[in-house]
Amino acid sequence: MVMISGMSRSSSSLRLSLCCSRHTQSTRSVSTGPQLGRAITLLVRSKQWQKALCQFHASSSQTHTGVHASALHALAHGAQWQMAIACLPGVSKPVEQTTMSHNLAMNACARGFRWQVALALLADMSTVLVQPDTASYNVVIPPCGKSSNWTIAVNLWEAMGKTCLQPDRFSYNSIISACDRGWQWERSLIFLGMMEKSKVKECERSYASAISACAKAAQWRLALACLSSLSSRSLQPDTVVYNATIGTCDEAEQWQAAIAIMDSMSLSLGKDGHTYSSAMSACVKAAEWERAVSLFDTMERSGIEGNLVTCCLLMRALGQANLWEDVLFLLHDMPARRVTPNGSMYNEVLDVTYRRPEGPALFHCAMQKSLYPGLLADPRHLDLHFLSPGASILAVRWWLTEMRQRYLSTRTPFRMQIITGKGLSRKEWEQAAALRPALKNFFAELNIPLTPCKNEGRLELDAQQLWQE
Repeated sequence: MVMISGMSRSSSSLRLSLCCSRHTQSTRSVSTGPQLGRAITLLVRSKQWQKALCQFHASSSQTHTGVHASALHALAHGAQWQMAIACLPGVSKPVEQTTMSHNLAMNACARGFRWQVALALLADMSTVLVQPDTASYNVVIPPCGKSSNWTIAVNLWEAMGKTCLQPDRFSYNSIISACDRGWQWERSLIFLGMMEKSKVKECERSYASAISACAKAAQWRLALACLSSLSSRSLQPDTVVYNATIGTCDEAEQWQAAIAIMDSMSLSLGKDGHTYSSAMSACVKAAEWERAVSLFDTMERSGIEGNLVTCCLLMRALGQANLWEDVLFLLHDMPARRVTPNGSMYNEVLDVTYRRPEGPALFHCAMQKSLYPGLLADPRHLDLHFLSPGASILAVRWWLTEMRQRYLSTRTPFRMQIITGKGLSRKEWEQAAALRPALKNFFAELNIPLTPCKNEGRLELDAQQLWQE
């Protein structure tokens, strides 16, 4: 029996409480089992869930196995998990208990985002003398993985093995995906190896999940090995698999490998926006701005329009070459491209314009659009967590002007803090290491003294020391 921590009620008591809340009013029922099954199916497909349940409970043909199958199939498809549980055969119902009926009820729970209830139903199968099959576990493992409960998914896999059930292709896909979502790249590769050694026919999706898990750990060489293994088994990698591998190279800042994999894609597959964005990102991280610009041009010539991500990457590439005029032109071209600029895009723009006359006006435009909502936690604290170095300098200029007016109006001493963070929430290529030095140089150029601060993620200023006359 699979136990779940935090479950205060068994599936039996849950089923009992739901049965107690059923509609008791009488309805005109269909006399025969097959007719009732078809009637319930039609009602459920038209989303008349309550009428379907009333028809089911008011009928004299409730003991017909086909009626339960029809009702549960439809309810599972509609994710009506409560009604599916209510329709399960109970002690008072002589209808045959089947594995399929429980699987359908669990499927309804999974589709209704009630994976805990599905687990409880799986654990309850033994109490009603119904044996789970491989499909039973295939129903409950995926929602556990999607909810980042990879440990429960692995426990279910082990429980399935103890019952001598043989996993199928869907089982392997589900458990590898669960490990991927749980950042368990080593386990993903272990299960992938088990699948390759078994008699189960391999699936491209399993390799894509394993490669994605490698990407999260920057294990780009292992991702390439997975791609090579996939090709050697006469399986054709699809765009999803290639994108996952290129994304792994991007995370590991291996731009040459990313370009090589992209070039190896067959013409029949077709590259998409994600393919180009991952390759561009890898090039930008390596300051290969010309290659990034070339990739963007190739993408648009192939008929794929630039989106927010690829346009931001293009701006960063142009900024690396200090082509600020091209960056501004691209910003003004966003309405024609049907792209709405966000804070990240303005970060790219302000990084190349903060020393130019256009910089302050562009920063005020971003503020008017509320693109930096967390900038002012309170008036005396400026939070720069989501700002680039250029945007941060412009923000500090604006903020000091506001604080100076506040101080001169009251002459009350107070201290101000600039929250830069310690760089833990930013990656190196996002210029986290450059933020604090850039601000310190800015203050040094203006002869603005900083007061000692024990917090390494903050810079502190004294208003009285700064603006006393």
